[in-house]
Formats: sequence, structure tokens, C-alpha cells
Amino acid sequence: MMTQTVMSRKEDMLAFAVDLAQKAALMALHGARDMEGVEVSMKSPTEVVTSIDRKLEEFIVESIARRYPGHGIVAEEDTSRGVGQSHTWFVDPLDGTNNFVRGIPFYGTSIALAIDGKPHLGVCALPVTGEIFWAQSGCGAFANGEKIRVSNTAFLKEAIVAVGLPVLQGGHTGPLERLVKLVPGVRGIRRLGSAALDFCLVASGRLDALWEEGLKPWDVAAGAVILSEAGGVVTRVDGSRFDLYKGDVVGGNEAMNRSVLASFGVARW
Repeated sequence: MMTQTVMSRKEDMLAFAVDLAQKAALMALHGARDMEGVEVSMKSPTEVVTSIDRKLEEFIVESIARRYPGHGIVAEEDTSRGVGQSHTWFVDPLDGTNNFVRGIPFYGTSIALAIDGKPHLGVCALPVTGEIFWAQSGCGAFANGEKIRVSNTAFLKEAIVAVGLPVLQGGHTGPLERLVKLVPGVRGIRRLGSAALDFCLVASGRLDALWEEGLKPWDVAAGAVILSEAGGVVTRVDGSRFDLYKGDVVGGNEAMNRSVLASFGVARW
């Protein structure tokens, strides 16, 4: 009976997150259709924020707080509540804001729940395509209700790889050096501007691997669960175990993960 109760609670949390992400994605789509009413500002020299980001974050955070008052919440636009709780939600209300502002259809809402620091469930909703991806630890990954799986591409020369590079500052050229090493060995590179989208496309086999740096926990928490549950392997760029707080990730099927790391001169730990 205890096990059934715990499972029903976890299923309830996933259903709640899916519904919440769908509602937020619809709000984002409505905002995109009326950009004249959207306020746009810079929160850093390279980061854009809009009134839609803040509106979505407020909606999502308040919804979580009402449903699960004992849970922690960490969200992109400076919202944090109950940090340090065993159950913590990570929210990116509009991943790909630069794309959203420019009318580029690569953006979405990302919601994840970590339990004791480990991502447990993740949901990514893509407003323009109408797709919603979700996964829960041990239960597989799905897109619009259909089970998804990473590609079976075995060789890097046949792979299309999603990349996400940080703005290089202070002479930090490591990411650029890795890019130069990776590009000659792959079929193609895609820079879509949304980590959530990259994770989902790799998880569903449409892209073969991803390599991202300069990310925050809300950028990767949901995607890491989805990709892992779709049969993927997720590590850091130095080959060590994925860490929600370190900001770098390499993901794909087993062969792709090892091959991308090998192109950087790294063996997986």
C-alpha cells in the first residue's frame, strides 16, 4: 500500500507538470502573436528578458507553490523559494527568449523536479510545433504520448550534433577549441538557441548528440531526464558524471556520447 501511494504521488506530480507546461506554452504562443504588447529589456549584455518570461514564471511558480507548498522552487527570472528542500522544482518559463523576440520558432517552457539533488521528472513544451515531451525516472520518455528513443547512429561522421556555446569572456577559449575539434568529424552542426529543444530533439532521434556549455540548472534539469529516459547517456564535457549545477553537458546514445568526448580528447570516467 505504501509503494502504491508513493507511485500515485509521483504520477500526480508528472501529470501536474505536463498540464502546467502546456498552459504556459499556450500563453507564450499568444504572446508571440501580439509582440507589440510585449516589453523587452536586457538583463545582461547578452541576455534578453521579456514581460512574457516574467508572466509565465509567475504563473508557473504560483501554481507549484499552491499545489506543493513544502517544495523548493528555482526559476530563471530570480525566483527562489524553499531552497534546500528535498523536492525542488526548476523552471525555465521561456527557454530561447532571444529566438522568441526575433520570431524564430525555437523556444519552449521547461519544468523539472529534482529529488535530493537528482532530476526525477522533466517536461518540455514547444509552443510552435505543439509538441510536449516528458519523462520520469524509470518510466521512459514520451512526446505527445508516444514513446521516444535516441537515434542508433554509430559513427560521428554520420551525426548531426546540437551545440550551445557560451559567450566567451576573459580569455576563456576552451569551448571554441572544442568546437574546432568537433566540427571536422561530424556530418552537421545545429545551433538552435534553446537547450530544452536540443535535448528533446536528441531524445527523439531527430538529432544524434548534443554538446552544451554555460548552462544553468533550469536549462538542463528537464532535458537531462528526458534524454536519459529515452536511452541516452548524459555526462559532463570532461567525461565525468552529469551534474545539474556545473553547466556543461554532452549527451546522445552510448556511441555518440563517447565519440563526442573522444573528439575533445576525453575518455569517459
